[in-house]
Amino acid sequence: MHKEDIKISVVDVVVDSKLPYFKKSFESLLKQDYTDFEFIIVIGYPGTNTLQFLSEHQDTPFRVIPILEPERDKSELPARPSAQNMGINAASGNVILTTQDDIIFPENWVSSHIKWHATHKPPIAVFNKVLGAFTEEDTSTESDMWDRLANPAITPIRGRWRYGSGHSFSYTATDDVRVPESYNGRWGFEDIDLSYQLHKLGYWIYFDADIIVMHQPHGDDVWSRREKGKESFLRWLRDRSVNRRLFAERNGFCPEYGTPYNESDFNFAH
Repeated sequence: MHKEDIKISVVDVVVDSKLPYFKKSFESLLKQDYTDFEFIIVIGYPGTNTLQFLSEHQDTPFRVIPILEPERDKSELPARPSAQNMGINAASGNVILTTQDDIIFPENWVSSHIKWHATHKPPIAVFNKVLGAFTEEDTSTESDMWDRLANPAITPIRGRWRYGSGHSFSYTATDDVRVPESYNGRWGFEDIDLSYQLHKLGYWIYFDADIIVMHQPHGDDVWSRREKGKESFLRWLRDRSVNRRLFAERNGFCPEYGTPYNESDFNFAH
């Protein structure tokens, strides 16, 4: 694919209550060295704060397309999979970059993805290095994991799908690239599932070790939750358990263990 033939759609899912994080993410997009792209923002209901912010920042080098999620019951958890699917459906690009509202990008984030897609025959997916742990020890562990991913002798290209969603992927209407909405409200495994769907569709998965995007830490990490109270920690375990079971039922194995699905793998203490 030639550079001049590449049309970029950046798809972002924004939770209205996380506007302070989205502001920093938005600012980093404004600093991109390539800005000829459409920015599709799917805003979780009610979205009032985010819409107000966007109305005050209309002078952007890229085209901004806000989409407001339908109203949902307050008791329901955030539904990122369905929101991301709304963004993919609205995209007009032949390369889609997926992201979240709390990510800060280096200036060459978009242009680096363009180079990958211009160099390699589609369909491909390109992953980035993501950092943003809570402690120095966690950061060291993160760095080691991503460095292993960058080494194809340790992690072959075809095995990279399990380490996160395709941060960019070539897209045509004939490919049914969607996040399974059964994961609504439960973060994590839907990204792995999207990666595996790309893998099954024949996408060649690359890892860009030089592009590092930063996740802004917020809330509590799981270990803090464990120390603060058994109930919150067990709730986290239950969500992880449900995600493992959903993935295994859909795909026949658990990506964390690489073993066939077994009900006993997903039990947790009450």
